[in-house]
Amino acid sequence: MSTEEPADKPVVCNDCSHYYITHVATFRYGCRALEFKSKRH
Repeated sequence: MSTEEPADKPVVCNDCSHYYITHVATFRYGCRALEFKSKRH
């Protein structure tokens, strides 16, 4: 039995300690662990 999540299930980062809201208007959401910023949640 595998413990991995299905590939089609969306990832929810809202409760993650690495998730944050940036001050960049074009890239509002970010992840400190993976070091990226995104337009989408």
